[in-house]
Amino acid sequence: MFEFAGRIAFITGGASGIGLALGKALAGEGARVVLADINGDALAEAERAVSGKVATVQLDVRDRSQWLHARKFTEARFGPVSILVNNAGIINDGGAQVAQRGLIDQSPDSWDRMIGINLTGVYNGIATFGARMRDRGDGHIVNTASTQGVITCAGVGSYCASKFGVVAMSEALRYELEPHGVGVSVLCPGVIQTGLVTNSNRIVGLPAQDMPEGYGMDPARVAEMVMEGIRANRQYIFTHGEYAGPVDQRHRAIEQALAQTPVSPLYDPDQPLAGTQEFAAAMIAAGR
Repeated sequence: MFEFAGRIAFITGGASGIGLALGKALAGEGARVVLADINGDALAEAERAVSGKVATVQLDVRDRSQWLHARKFTEARFGPVSILVNNAGIINDGGAQVAQRGLIDQSPDSWDRMIGINLTGVYNGIATFGARMRDRGDGHIVNTASTQGVITCAGVGSYCASKFGVVAMSEALRYELEPHGVGVSVLCPGVIQTGLVTNSNRIVGLPAQDMPEGYGMDPARVAEMVMEGIRANRQYIFTHGEYAGPVDQRHRAIEQALAQTPVSPLYDPDQPLAGTQEFAAAMIAAGR
């Protein structure tokens, strides 16, 4: 069972929402916590809100030089990180108004910002701390995706693309780190009571769009689910079971399409399929 006491946790998007709630939960279990966020003012408030050993560092997850500074700061303050939570993310800036226009009309700058924060930002966290965790043979990484990392809908194509990428990256990373004793989970939350739209708007200078009172799950409950997921080394952490239907519908559509597709004439049932983990393991074993 994974224990939290005495560990050092680094959380992006840590000034509010799920990140802050998880920081509180980890600190409550005796972990030393570094909250990272692009919003310096919110970080100051977050540090006061967390009881226990906590520090904060301002971080734009797109900036690799800032990641290097954050790692050096964390290791000097507390020591090596053994819990990494890549939680920072944005939704379409402009919220529902932009979503109504859809992917075709999204600006290139908006696309780049979405992928840069939601997907490349997660990679940057993995690249900054992952090798150290692998070499020590201990720790856990949580990457925040979304239910829209496994299903899609109109209007949020770039968001879905970024979150599907996080799911895929997390699945591959779990295969890579499992032999080294490092766990990897991907968090796929549904609607949560957070400032996601407001924080996304702030980056581009748009006005706040607060979520209606009582709409969305309490981030503290999500934090409990994440803690449970880390303890059990769960690959997927979902927060809303009602999405089982849409997920199943998507998977059945894929299965039906494959069932209607003839097997390749080059297929050898005695060989692992290219692109599967069995194929990758065979290539590694063969030294290729």
